[in-house]
Amino acid sequence: MAGSPMSAFTRFQDITGPTYLTSREAVINDAQKRNYRTAGYLLRGQQMSDVLQGGSKIRDNILLSVDRVTHSYHPGDNETIPMPQTGVTWTVEWRFWITPLGWTDQQIELNDATGDLVHIFKSEWFRMQQDAVTDQFNYLEDVWWAVPDKTKMEAVDGKEQFSIPVFINEFPNGLPSSAHPGGAWTTVMGIDPTAAGKTNWAPTQQTYNQLLPSGTPLTGGLVSAFDKAYDRVDFAAPPMKAEYFESNMAQPQGFIACSLQGKANARFAYRQENDRWQDQWDPFGQPAYGGRPFVYIAQLDTAAIYPTGTAAALSTELDTDGTLNAGPRYFGIQPKYLRCVYKSNRFMKDLGVFTDKGTPTSHARFWDNWGNLVCRSRQRHFSIAPDGTADIVGA
Repeated sequence: MAGSPMSAFTRFQDITGPTYLTSREAVINDAQKRNYRTAGYLLRGQQMSDVLQGGSKIRDNILLSVDRVTHSYHPGDNETIPMPQTGVTWTVEWRFWITPLGWTDQQIELNDATGDLVHIFKSEWFRMQQDAVTDQFNYLEDVWWAVPDKTKMEAVDGKEQFSIPVFINEFPNGLPSSAHPGGAWTTVMGIDPTAAGKTNWAPTQQTYNQLLPSGTPLTGGLVSAFDKAYDRVDFAAPPMKAEYFESNMAQPQGFIACSLQGKANARFAYRQENDRWQDQWDPFGQPAYGGRPFVYIAQLDTAAIYPTGTAAALSTELDTDGTLNAGPRYFGIQPKYLRCVYKSNRFMKDLGVFTDKGTPTSHARFWDNWGNLVCRSRQRHFSIAPDGTADIVGA
């Protein structure tokens, strides 16, 4: 006699509920991104006073060049007293983003087992909040690595935050090109890096043409590119009057943002160098070069922000169907000079519960944010990219 499947026992199915594997608030979150290290490393070592600000706009002053007034003289020479007007003030607009959460009384109360003979498998209220918080952090990670768009980011009436590729990139003078949505940039935070006296308002840029060095002497490889980039961002104050210069003392830890392939290539280059790098690992478990860890940013695996596409199009770093400059890119970031700034009383602010009298059993709650990403110095960050002579897909 053949047996029967459990679905045939209809009374059993009616009177027996299923068993969920885990508790009401144990829900695997596979909607999250691979990682959220951009926020973790940008904010690491920052003081609250560094990231929470007030005022109608975000504004600061930077000294990009000085007029030469120091000169040699003979005793008794007449002096002309110059009064140079140096320094540039940059202004960044506040941007706003909000996360709404809506629900009805029925959803929540019919899911509440308090005092009722009902079996609740998962908490609906927890799941709603899980959705909202996950979406907020996913949004920020997307925004920070978004394609630069001057009409949305640089324009006074735009509504999007600046992204990291606005400030650190491989384009001439650090200005996103005509291939970008919104067209070519001519200023960043209102400053033109091609103008006289303002050429320091551009990121440090370095290229490599192969993964491993070759020739005599050994040059051209990824490690050589890092050597040069590090020397170019190694700013040191004079031995006296240091109060007028950027401090050499400890500051928030810099890091190197890269894709999964970029980090794999860095590891490969380290091993091929017979483990001769001074420091492979940082305390957080990341391979490091010159004290800066290589940080895998999942968003960079698919970010179409590079000139690797055909014609004037942007594409991903490993797009070998376009021009011959495919390969991992590296963003050397110093958080002291690139930071998230938030309005002091509008950082994930809970606006409370709203109920419309027309729909009294429906409610909404909002988490509101005011802020932007600002760059205090561009030349203290570096971009390393293939030089266009060959594709460097990876090891």
